[in-house]
Amino acid sequence: MLSLVNHIRRKNSVNVFLPADSELDVEKHARKIRASKSLGDIKRENSKREPKRDFKRDMQRDTHALGRSNSRLSGRTVLDSQQPGSTEFERFLEDYPEYPETSQLDELRKTEFSRLDKLGHVYLDYTGGSLYPENLVRRHAEVLANGVFGNPHSTNPTSLASTVFEEQGRRDILEFFGADPQEYNVIMTSNASGAMKLVGESYPFSKDNKLLLTWDEHNSVNGVREFANTKGSEVVYVPLEDHEARINKDLLEIRLDQYSHGKTSPGLFILSGQSNITGVKPDLAHARYAKSCGWDVLLDASALAPTSQINLRKYPVDFMAISFYKMFGYPTGMGCLLMRKEVSGKMQRPWFGGGTVEMVTVPTKAFTAAAGHRKFEDGTINYLSFYAISLGLSFLQSIQKPLSLRVTILTDYVLKELIALRHKSTGRRLAIIAGPQTTYMRGGTIAFYLQEDHGKLIPHLLVDQNAQKRNISLRSGCMCNPGAAAVALGKPQYLNAVKANMTVGEFVDHFENDLVLLVRMSIGIATNWEDCVAFINFIKEFLDPHIYQAMKNEYGDDIVTSLC
Repeated sequence: MLSLVNHIRRKNSVNVFLPADSELDVEKHARKIRASKSLGDIKRENSKREPKRDFKRDMQRDTHALGRSNSRLSGRTVLDSQQPGSTEFERFLEDYPEYPETSQLDELRKTEFSRLDKLGHVYLDYTGGSLYPENLVRRHAEVLANGVFGNPHSTNPTSLASTVFEEQGRRDILEFFGADPQEYNVIMTSNASGAMKLVGESYPFSKDNKLLLTWDEHNSVNGVREFANTKGSEVVYVPLEDHEARINKDLLEIRLDQYSHGKTSPGLFILSGQSNITGVKPDLAHARYAKSCGWDVLLDASALAPTSQINLRKYPVDFMAISFYKMFGYPTGMGCLLMRKEVSGKMQRPWFGGGTVEMVTVPTKAFTAAAGHRKFEDGTINYLSFYAISLGLSFLQSIQKPLSLRVTILTDYVLKELIALRHKSTGRRLAIIAGPQTTYMRGGTIAFYLQEDHGKLIPHLLVDQNAQKRNISLRSGCMCNPGAAAVALGKPQYLNAVKANMTVGEFVDHFENDLVLLVRMSIGIATNWEDCVAFINFIKEFLDPHIYQAMKNEYGDDIVTSLC
């Protein structure tokens, strides 16, 4: 074990590290774990300790190194956002004088995300998934290549090596979200959807409580209602206000009060921290109010966490679901559920498996469930990815302030540019924004649809198809959020037309191929002004009758495969 640790530490010259502070000392962990799992009570003191090092300092050093690669831009020519190269950019700076304060992100664009410009990509699908810094992946690969890491469900040397990263990773997650380790457990899942499924299948739904949702929910939240229905709970939806597709605050509080009257545990309320369609950020005070009424609260933070700070000491929800690939791109297939320890006792798993139990007997049917996070983690977790999570969280923490500012600035810029686009022949607006048209309480997700000069809607798939030809990554459809999409489009009849087990083809035929859904662009960790200009210039092409006609001529009728 020590040879492994020392080998990794010697790799500091290439920025691979295994911190040696008291919390991460492998020998200390080995003694602690062996003592807790052995039959004896022998506890050995280590007479010789390696020099104490500061994990935070080492992580910051490693994070800063993420922005110091020597990659150079090649491929398509782009403007340096800190060196005005055009009158248009100078006007932009006049409107947004704070933009240079985000210059750190331009340096990262040249180093950690240089592949975007090398390959000529305009990536604007950050709500679908963020992009990974190149050195995060490189450092993770170096650690894996120079160590031996085993299944942490043991106390052998390779298992202990994995346990070191696992335990530090859980601490980093708690710290990043301001969660008190005395109050929360970190439960690893495959993604945010897996986290919400875990809550749904384990929550004590019954005919005596309810599941309260809003119309603006991802399908992974909507799917929780199947567990509620099976157990006899009533499912209640709170509608959105038509104008900006925001939650109707008064009606929500009426429902929270109404169903909690005379009950100590009225049920489960699920709140999405940021809409994955309109970018709306509901006031997290809704969660606090629900808690004051006795509700258990699940916060879907999958769209909120990538560009917004979340403090669970300020908003102590009972459950919070996240996906790490949406935050910093890598690793995929790994998320977590933060669960308050005081509610974990009421959660009942529908089965048990390896790692979730302390003891099982056969042929008798006795078993003892594991404690803490282990009760909810089925089988072996993705233990090799914890180091990457720690690096990713530290990287994101180091840029949160400029990232939040840049997202707000560029979102405002794109909104204003889209709103200003009009057909010369009629003066009709080209782009209709779904949801808020300002940056007030909204994130960097912008959904819209386009219309012709006389108001006929332009098929969303035609827009998506032509964006693909220009190497612009957008997304179209209802984005797995049918409620918010219907409200944003002003088409409630879309929802009324859906029947159980209806196919996409049948749905399209129902509207005689006159079906138009949304197009979504989203701003994130590597977005710069040039990306937004490229996007706006693409949308402007729909104002040119000749270009638009050519697009329609090439448009295929057989590319409709999914609405979500």
